[in-house]
Amino acid sequence: MGKFNLHKRSVARIAAVQVLYQCALIKENPLQVLTDFPKNFEQDLLKEVGSKNYSKDFLSQLVLETTQHLKDIDLMIEKALPETWSFNRLDLVLLCILRVGVYELWKIPETDSAVIINEYLNVTHAFYGDKEPGFVNGILHTISSHLRGK
Repeated sequence: MGKFNLHKRSVARIAAVQVLYQCALIKENPLQVLTDFPKNFEQDLLKEVGSKNYSKDFLSQLVLETTQHLKDIDLMIEKALPETWSFNRLDLVLLCILRVGVYELWKIPETDSAVIINEYLNVTHAFYGDKEPGFVNGILHTISSHLRGK
């Protein structure tokens, strides 16, 4: 990840991707990973992104709500994938980015779609540098159009 200077909610989005990744990787309960996040990852993340703080409440909401609606979110992602892609082909980090982004588009309508998509493009740039940001943009835009009709 490159150095950034991000808003508290932006940092929470990156942290949510990390927590969801950890949950999927070690098959751990999201609440436990959230509880362990400060001692295991928080300082490294804040240093990496050049921030002093993040929205812990927003992080908890993103992680707990995304995991609660995971089956529906994954189905939306699968339907939005190009025909040449299978859901199982998605890299785990990329999948976690998409999952949280889809959750926000679906369940937080007060945040404009363009803002959410831009935030997750930035999150994707924090983890990848090549074609992945364009891929995330396309998938989130497709799902946003379906959910919000924009």
